[in-house]
Amino acid sequence: MRKEAGFTLAEVLIVIMLIGILGAFALPAINQWRDGFNLRGATASLYSDISAARLQTIKDKETHVVLMDSGAGRWLLYNVGDNGIDEDGGGDDEVLQDRVLTDFGSGIACGLGDASAEYDSPKTIDANGTTYANSRVSFTSMGVGNAGYFYLTNDHGTAFAVGTLASGVVRSVQWLGTTWQ
Repeated sequence: MRKEAGFTLAEVLIVIMLIGILGAFALPAINQWRDGFNLRGATASLYSDISAARLQTIKDKETHVVLMDSGAGRWLLYNVGDNGIDEDGGGDDEVLQDRVLTDFGSGIACGLGDASAEYDSPKTIDANGTTYANSRVSFTSMGVGNAGYFYLTNDHGTAFAVGTLASGVVRSVQWLGTTWQ
């Protein structure tokens, strides 16, 4: 008599059931990790665009601005046009970057999330999730600019602040439950 090799139907069903149970526990953690990763990507891009605005202003001796528009779910990096009038990225302003928050994943928005206070700022946060006047940062040809922060959050309440000191130094910090670091 020949001995059959393989698995019984009961064994296969038990393995499938165990994989399903493990997957049910792992999925929420994987989703939270992915959402945090997407928020970090948006934060890094905002940091990069603010740094680029500062460097381009110093290099070209022309005003570059980063404008947060939470209503449209985006921020713009633009060069103020030849007429010297800041037209919110319109008119003769030259838009260099138009970053849409949903491009970084769903659930990313402007705001403090679970953070209970703004970072290092006596100013209050506005409707666009910033402490900058008119929701924008710009720099002089010497690299100094207006101080403030843009705040980004996700559906899990994780929050990052990206902004500048009056000296032009660009900073990025994360809310860690009780403090910004």
